[in-house]
Amino acid sequence: AHWLEHYNERRRHSAIGNRPPISRVRDLLGQDT
Repeated sequence: AHWLEHYNERRRHSAIGNRPPISRVRDLLGQDT
């Protein structure tokens, strides 16, 4: 769903330093893309 992509990959979340959640997942997996 479009809203889910926006929520996880584009929308910034204050609880994780104003970053999208996908960036946190990439950090945990050791990916930097």
